[in-house]
Amino acid sequence: MSTQNPALEDVFVAFQVIPRLKEGNNFEVVDKAIEVVKAANVPYQVGAMETTMKGELNYLLEVVKKAQQTCYDAGALEVITNIKIHSKTEAATDTFCTYDHGVTKANNMFVKYEYLAVSKMLTAKNNSSNSPLFILLFKMKLCHFRLDLNI
Repeated sequence: MSTQNPALEDVFVAFQVIPRLKEGNNFEVVDKAIEVVKAANVPYQVGAMETTMKGELNYLLEVVKKAQQTCYDAGALEVITNIKIHSKTEAATDTFCTYDHGVTKANNMFVKYEYLAVSKMLTAKNNSSNSPLFILLFKMKLCHFRLDLNI
């Protein structure tokens, strides 16, 4: 393993559990998996499709495994667990996950299309792209990920 460009210790792990039950409510089982995340004492965000956590990779993977087991303990016959990991090095100062840097070379393609869509919408309603509403919406889009995770 190369140590020339080591990955930073903190990573983002996003995961989704999809339990299958013979009887009962899947959402109640997913809620029990989310309780495992809450008890893990890591920054997290629960979304409609997945839960994202920040911390040390091995610890976060243990949290995911415990959340999966909690689904079985709650009566799941089987569980599909989807996991995404975002890691980076100190050299990664221009990635699409660094919203604190604003528009970068790596994320401008996402921001540009969002900007154009909102701009067209507001222009159609006789608003300006310099309006306070537009500027607020644009800044909220750039910052929502970091604000939701409180990091």
